[in-house]
Amino acid sequence: MKNWCKTYWLATGLVITAATVAFGGDVPPPATNDAVLIEDATPAMDEASHAENVAEESSRHRRRGRQPVPVVVFGKNFTLRSNETAEVVVVLGGSSKIQGKVDDVVVSIGGDVEVEGGDVDSEVVAVFGNVRIGPDSRVGGDVVSVGGEVTVADSATVDGEVQPVSFQIPYLSEIRSWLVHCVMKFRLLAPQVGWVWLVFGAFFLFYLLVAVALPRPVEICLGEITRRPATTFFMAILTKLLLPVVIVVLAATGIGVVVIPFLLAALFFGALIGKVAFLEYLGFSLGKLFGSNNLKPALALVIGAVLLALLYMVPILALVVFAITGLWGLGAAVTASFGSLRRETDRPPIVNPPGAAPMAATMPATPMSMPIDPMISPMAAAAAPGAAPGVGEGFFAGTMPATQSVSSPVAGEAYALPRASFWERMGAGLLDMVLAGALCGFVGGPPFGFLVILAYFVGMWAWKGTTIGGLVANLKVVRLDDKPVTIVVALVRGLGAAFSAMVFFLGFFWIAWDRERQGWHDMIAGTVVVRVPRGRSLI
Repeated sequence: MKNWCKTYWLATGLVITAATVAFGGDVPPPATNDAVLIEDATPAMDEASHAENVAEESSRHRRRGRQPVPVVVFGKNFTLRSNETAEVVVVLGGSSKIQGKVDDVVVSIGGDVEVEGGDVDSEVVAVFGNVRIGPDSRVGGDVVSVGGEVTVADSATVDGEVQPVSFQIPYLSEIRSWLVHCVMKFRLLAPQVGWVWLVFGAFFLFYLLVAVALPRPVEICLGEITRRPATTFFMAILTKLLLPVVIVVLAATGIGVVVIPFLLAALFFGALIGKVAFLEYLGFSLGKLFGSNNLKPALALVIGAVLLALLYMVPILALVVFAITGLWGLGAAVTASFGSLRRETDRPPIVNPPGAAPMAATMPATPMSMPIDPMISPMAAAAAPGAAPGVGEGFFAGTMPATQSVSSPVAGEAYALPRASFWERMGAGLLDMVLAGALCGFVGGPPFGFLVILAYFVGMWAWKGTTIGGLVANLKVVRLDDKPVTIVVALVRGLGAAFSAMVFFLGFFWIAWDRERQGWHDMIAGTVVVRVPRGRSLI
């Protein structure tokens, strides 16, 4: 076990060092050694030139009295030939074959290690690969294979222990292929890995479903990206920077912890819609480039997804594109949300709610006791097809004085005042949650804290039709039938709000795309939230 721990930590250290060197990090070189780095981007060398270069380098170091150099290979296979000497050999994303002399360890990540007549003074380690020690080979330390097999020839010499760490990993070959062709090359898609294309196709179908189900939000985000591309990108960076601060502030309030999942869910869904809009933006931009200005949104989405797939196959650039598209989508959603809040206009007042009588209809006096339909005006009755001669002039021109009229009730606040937007309600709700959290702290938190929160909202709605947050934002809860918000209605609305929160806050998100600006709790209680003009007292 001691030797295994030593081998593990040695392999881990070598992998970190090799990765840092390969990715351009600053690693202090050994006092007497120079590293030989062979990357995938280096042009391939033929067998003769490869052997000459390594042999010449080793000879030069020996002439100077220095040790052989370490070899780090990234993204390809490596062979150390019989006339070559290396201090260590580390291969990332490939296999290694040792025919010469290695003064220290040999490590291969995502590939096999084969010692073919070679001499290794220390450990031989393969992670997600097999180890084969051929005839007349020597290994001075342990031979370890993680997730593979170890084969040792009879004439081979292994001074340490043979430790195959075998464990059952489903689809090990697919994972290994993904590590070699995607992870090691810093890209998301690769032609050699089939299952990643299935994952990409599933995401594309999901994006297509979002584009079909939520066309209006996608269109708004697309408009923001088109009009203000730089603003949307920097808005995403600002959101990323401020998000940890907002989370810390919410967590410090105690009850604000309940708001954190809601905030993260809002950002997630916003970024998802913004990503779809950005893909459509790419499609429309390519269409304009090739002279097609009448693309359908679905076709633009397909074109954008194809372009994204091509970029995802380029090493390193794939990760950059993935980060940029995600940021841009988030920025578009945040910018569109604030823009919608600024552009929120008053809802046109509905003078006659459904089922109400006209504002003023001059009704004739009649000596008869027959009922009169209040929805039929005198002019409409006179002009009705098939009306008897003189009806409009005789029957409706009765003896009632012209000054008498029957007026309908004035439209209620639910129809006369503009509906509050999603972000206005969320801002007021956030303030209320902070205040309710303070009250919750006085009773020691849950479960009695939840009762205090429910009592706060129910009491404020029934008493003043609003809350402290609503007073700040000039919002008011009213019923659609223009009746007062009673204790029963407020309690039903409060319990409905709890239900809206339990289903991943979907009941609150419903406000954003509902035409009547109602959440699930509003629909259950028959209420809406309206914006009261400034200067009008809610108290």
